[in-house]
Amino acid sequence: MKLKIESTPITTQIDGVPVRLWHGVTECGVPCKVFVHRLLVALEQDQALFERELADMGPSENWRELERAIEASQLQLAQAQLTSLVFEVEARVRAERERIVAWVEAEARRFAERPDVAHDEAEAVAVLGGVLADGIRALEHHG
Repeated sequence: MKLKIESTPITTQIDGVPVRLWHGVTECGVPCKVFVHRLLVALEQDQALFERELADMGPSENWRELERAIEASQLQLAQAQLTSLVFEVEARVRAERERIVAWVEAEARRFAERPDVAHDEAEAVAVLGGVLADGIRALEHHG
């Protein structure tokens, strides 16, 4: 494949590596973009002239604005994902608290229904189970 490419003033980073965007076209006329990290010029060529030509293509402010917009969008996406995760965790915590409350109440009832438990003990366990269940529910409102 052969490409004809033309430098642009647009620079950015790909995977942390600085690159310059070049517009290209294939032999068959298919347009493409080329991100160039490094160019080498043969030692016998005028290195200084090459460097001056390339330096004249300084970074584009429009591209910098686009980069900032992309970074802001990525930050907004990360914040939205984090918010969604927080809501999911909170929902799971609420569900787990309800499961624990149901278990405490069931265990208190089961204990109270045992034939070898005196009436006073059964009543005390039922009250204690209710207090414990209420305490677990109260956690929902305090954190």
